[in-house]
Amino acid sequence: MVRIEKLEVKKEFSLVHSSIDIYWCQRAKQHWIIDGDHKTNFFHQATNRRKFNVIHKIKVDDEPLVHVAVEKNAIAHFYGNLYHEDPPSRPFLDGAFASISHDDARDLEKDFTENEVQNAITDLRNEKARGQMVSI
Repeated sequence: MVRIEKLEVKKEFSLVHSSIDIYWCQRAKQHWIIDGDHKTNFFHQATNRRKFNVIHKIKVDDEPLVHVAVEKNAIAHFYGNLYHEDPPSRPFLDGAFASISHDDARDLEKDFTENEVQNAITDLRNEKARGQMVSI
């Protein structure tokens, strides 16, 4: 008899619990329908903002251009001249740095030894990332 009552109470609890869930889901839907999603307004504004990024006309020397080919040439000419240098104004670095010897170059290209890696990590002390060190 006690077992049957327990099952009935569990069944009733489950029904009440599911009805509470349904109530809150419906209430959330109702608020969403009335108030809308707060982010929707932002995304609508962001997509409509693109309409303002349109070139309606191009003027060269205060005269509007009407032909597409002329506009393309004017744009290409503008950007071609924008990044063009007649006399290069960059400094030359020839001979500014001494070159290294072949032995030093060979030392730079050597693989690191496991001992060198271990020493570098232990020298970091508190600056290293936390976690286990894994040997490869």
